[in-house]
Amino acid sequence: MKKIAFQVIVLFLGSVVFAQTTLKDSALDSVRQLLRQPALADTLRIDLLSTLAFNLYGKSLDSVAIMADSVSRYATRIGYVRGLATAYWIKGMYLKDIGDYDGAVDIYLKSLRMFRQLKDRAGIARVNNLLGLAYLALKRHNEAQHYFSDALATYQALGNRERVATCLNNLGLVHTEQGNYEHAIELISKGLFINDSLGLRNKVAVSFNDLGEAYFRKGDYRQALSCFKKALNTNLAIQRIIKLPENYNNLAATYQKIGQYDQAIRYFLMGLEKARSLDLKEHIIAAYEGLAVCYAAQNRFEEAYQYHRLFHQFSDSLFNTETAERIARMQALYQTEQQAAQIALLTKERQLQEEEAAFRRMQLIGVSAILLLFMALAFVFYRNWRERQKANLLLMIKNEEINQKHEEIRIQADQLSVALNELEQKNRNIIASLNYAQRIQSAILPSETRIKKSLPEWFVLYRPRDIVSGDFYWFQDIGLLEQSKAGERMLIAAADCTGHGVPGAFMSVIGNDLLNQIVNIHNVHQPAAILQLLEKGLQKSLQKDSIENRDGMELAVCYLDLPAAKMYFSGAMSSLYYVQSSQLHAIKGDKVAIGAVPEGFAFQEHVILIDKPTTVYLCSDGFQDQFGGANNRKFMVKRLRETLQQAAQMPFEKQKPYLEAVLNDWMGQQPQIDDIMLMGFKIGG
Repeated sequence: MKKIAFQVIVLFLGSVVFAQTTLKDSALDSVRQLLRQPALADTLRIDLLSTLAFNLYGKSLDSVAIMADSVSRYATRIGYVRGLATAYWIKGMYLKDIGDYDGAVDIYLKSLRMFRQLKDRAGIARVNNLLGLAYLALKRHNEAQHYFSDALATYQALGNRERVATCLNNLGLVHTEQGNYEHAIELISKGLFINDSLGLRNKVAVSFNDLGEAYFRKGDYRQALSCFKKALNTNLAIQRIIKLPENYNNLAATYQKIGQYDQAIRYFLMGLEKARSLDLKEHIIAAYEGLAVCYAAQNRFEEAYQYHRLFHQFSDSLFNTETAERIARMQALYQTEQQAAQIALLTKERQLQEEEAAFRRMQLIGVSAILLLFMALAFVFYRNWRERQKANLLLMIKNEEINQKHEEIRIQADQLSVALNELEQKNRNIIASLNYAQRIQSAILPSETRIKKSLPEWFVLYRPRDIVSGDFYWFQDIGLLEQSKAGERMLIAAADCTGHGVPGAFMSVIGNDLLNQIVNIHNVHQPAAILQLLEKGLQKSLQKDSIENRDGMELAVCYLDLPAAKMYFSGAMSSLYYVQSSQLHAIKGDKVAIGAVPEGFAFQEHVILIDKPTTVYLCSDGFQDQFGGANNRKFMVKRLRETLQQAAQMPFEKQKPYLEAVLNDWMGQQPQIDDIMLMGFKIGG
C-alpha cells in the first residue's frame, strides 16, 4: 500500500511540475517528503526542486537564487535540458527583482533557446512573457511589446485564458508607458473581462487599478475615479486588506488633480487610518505627503506644515528600519547557509552508515549459513546481531537530528521570506509616492502654452536631480489679471529652494503659493516689494519666530513693462543676464536669501531700458555648479556667461537645444549633483 501511495503522489506532483503551479503548504510538504526518497529518479528530483524553488518566489529571493543555481548544476551534470531551461528562467526572475535587468534578459534568452530546441510551446510562452516584463522595466517598450505579443499568441492557441488575460494586461502597461492610452485601455479591458469571467477577483482588482492609472495619465479623471473605486470595492469584498491604503491614496490623488481638495483629504485620511492599522509605513508617508500638499493648496498652512513634519519623521524612521531589516536578513542568510552545509555533511554521514549497514547484512547472510553447521559460533552471531541493532539505533538518532535541523531552517526561511517581501513592497511604495509628488509639482508649474500666449519667445531648461525638484519658475500676465490687454505688463520669476528632492519640492509649493497671494490678491507688482513680502510670508509659514530652521530660497523677479520699454529687476542671491546689441550684461542680486533677511534690510530694484531687442536669462545655480569636462570640474559662472553670450547670437528657437547640448557634453558620464533650471525670453525693439 505504501508503494502505491508513493506512486500516486509522484503522478500528481508530476502533473504540476512543468506547469510550475503555486502549491498549497500540504502539497509542498509532500514535495519535501519525496525529495528525501533515495531511489528518486534524477529528472524527477530536478523537477521537484524547481517546483519548490518556484513556490519560494515572493517569500525568500535569496533561497530562490541558491536553489536555482544548484538545480542548474545538477541538470547540466546529467544533461537534462528541460530542467536546465526551467532553472534558468527561475534564476532570471530573481535577477529582475534585485534590479539586474540585463542579467535577467541574458539568462531568459538562454532558457528560450532551450525551450525552442525542445519545441515546448508552453515553456516558450512563459519565457516570452518574462522577457517582456524585463524589457518593460528597462523602458525598452518595443522589445517588451514584441515578447508580450508572442506570448499572447501562444497562450491563445493553447486555450489558456488566465495567461491570455495576464498578457493583455501586460501589453496594456506597455501602451500606457508609451502614451497610447486608448489602446492601453482597450487591452486592459479585455483582460479584465476574462479575469471576471473566470472568477479571479484578485486579478479583477489589479485590472481595475491598471485601468485607473491609464485613465489618470490620459487626463480622464472621471473614468479614473470610477476604476479606482471599483478596485477598492473589489478588494473590500474579498477582504484583501493589504491593498486598501493604495486604493484610498489613488482616489485621493485623482480628487486632488481635479481640485476637489476636501474629497482628496477625506480619502487620504482613510488611507492613513488603514495604513496605520496595518503598519504600512510607505502608505502612511504617501498619505502624509498628499495631506500636506492639499492643505497647502487650501492655504491651511498650519495643517500643511504639521503633515510635512510627520512626512519627514516617518521617512527617516523607514530608512532606519529598512537598514536594520537588511542587516538582519543578511545575518539570517549566513546562518541558513551554515546550517545547510551542516545538513549536507550529516546526510553524507547517513549515506555512509547505510552503505556500511548493507555490507554488514550481506556478511550476516553468509555467517548465518555457516552457523547452521557450527552451533559453537552462536555467541559470535548474537554479538553481530547486537552490533547491527546498535548501528540502527544510532542511525535513527542521527536521522531525527537531521530532520529537526531541517525544520528549524524551514521556519527561519519562512520568517526571512516574510521580512524580505515587506521590504520589497516598501521600496515599490516609496517610488510610487515620489512619482505621485512629481505629478503634483508638474500641475503647480505654469504651462508652456499659458506663458507663450503672453510671451511668445520663451523657453525653460528644467531638469530635477531627483524625481521632484527644489527649483521652480513662476509667471503672471498683469494685463490678464486686470482684464486689460495681455502681453504688455508681465511678472516672471525663477527660484531655487533649499535642498532638492521632496524637501525642496515642498518649499517650491509654499513659494509658488506666496507669490500668487502677493501678486494676485495684494496687487503688488514691483520686484523689490514682492521680495520683502515673500520674506514675511515665508517667516510666517515656517514659524521661524518660534522654530529654528534654515529653510529658504534664492529668487530672481522681473517686471516687464513693454509699453514703457522698461524692465525692473530684484534678486535674492540670484543674478540677471541680458544681451543687447550682441553684448552680455549681468546684474547681481542682493547677497541675502529669502528666509534669512536681516531686520530693516531693503532689497534693491534695478531698471533696464528695453527699447532695443533684448534677450534675458534667469537661472538657478545648478548649471554653473555641475561637475564635468575633461578634468571633472565645475562649469563655473564665467563659462556660463560665455555660453549665454554664444547662445544669444543664434535664432531664438535654437537656443534651448544648444544649451542642452552644451550641458550634456559637459556632464558626460558624471551624475547630476543639483536641480537645474535656466529660463530665457526675448523682448523689446
